[in-house]
Amino acid sequence: MKITSVECYLGDKGLGGFVTVKVNTDEGISGFGEAGLAYGKCSEAAFGQCQDFARMVLGMDPFNTEEIWEHLHRHTFWGMGGGVVVTSAMAAIDTACWDIKGKALGVPIHTLLGGKMNDNLRTYASQLQYNWGTNLTKQRLVEPEEYAEVTRVAMAEGYDAIKVDPIVIPGEEGKPWKITGPLENRVIRTVYNRVAAMREVGGEDLDIIIEMH
Repeated sequence: MKITSVECYLGDKGLGGFVTVKVNTDEGISGFGEAGLAYGKCSEAAFGQCQDFARMVLGMDPFNTEEIWEHLHRHTFWGMGGGVVVTSAMAAIDTACWDIKGKALGVPIHTLLGGKMNDNLRTYASQLQYNWGTNLTKQRLVEPEEYAEVTRVAMAEGYDAIKVDPIVIPGEEGKPWKITGPLENRVIRTVYNRVAAMREVGGEDLDIIIEMH
């Protein structure tokens, strides 16, 4: 099996520019990977890095993931210097090749990586300040009532644990507030009211993970 082409995609919606690669082979099997720099200010850099590295893996065997990783690491000058942009592109191609392996062999990737360790894992609904569900009309939640409602949606899907960053979005959308150093009373009050609204809806048995970034 040989890699015949690599398609690179840069999104412009949601939290930022999600960078995705699609590695194609001469046997008609394709794999997908992601360069995880969608938010912040590195998505276009990661997109360009994926394009640069895509040219280097043409003709290689996607099953030889160690060889591909070493090739990108040692034969690109900047590869050995590391950094998140370089390694995110390497990871995107690596993940896509593992996807190809799993599809070609007809097994889940965890089987190839040593097998699963747990029959069941507890999950939580994450980053609820950016909303949750399948019918979204608003991406950034501001009012405590919105935090209460998103909690209801997550719990209706069966989650008994949620994670939220209640401080990252200003209390009045579009009006910045200071969240470094000592916090202003209005920030503390808004954050408290948001989490209190979630607790009221969720009850005492809902686990709420507070993320502050």
